[in-house]
Amino acid sequence: MAYYIRTTVALKMGKYQGYSDLMTAFAPYMAQHGWKLLFGLGPVVGDITEITHLWEIEKFEDIAKGMEACGADPEAHKLLANLPDLVHKETVVVMAKTPYSP
Repeated sequence: MAYYIRTTVALKMGKYQGYSDLMTAFAPYMAQHGWKLLFGLGPVVGDITEITHLWEIEKFEDIAKGMEACGADPEAHKLLANLPDLVHKETVVVMAKTPYSP
């Protein structure tokens, strides 16, 4: 059974490009820990500071594996060093497909 993680990120004003650059390096890093980025979605209409990601994780234990790597791995710390300058808030939700999903 696959699991999905939806992250919603509230960027600081004017930080879209910097955040995009960070994610270009960070998504492959997370893939090494079992997190596959399915979508990174930016606003067309609405809150211009909100970015949404949908990640797919095959094994439940890879959720913790990815989160722990972010907290303990010096490589992750280097990739995420500018995050406080770019982001106000991030919300993480773990989900599974509903029975009626294709």
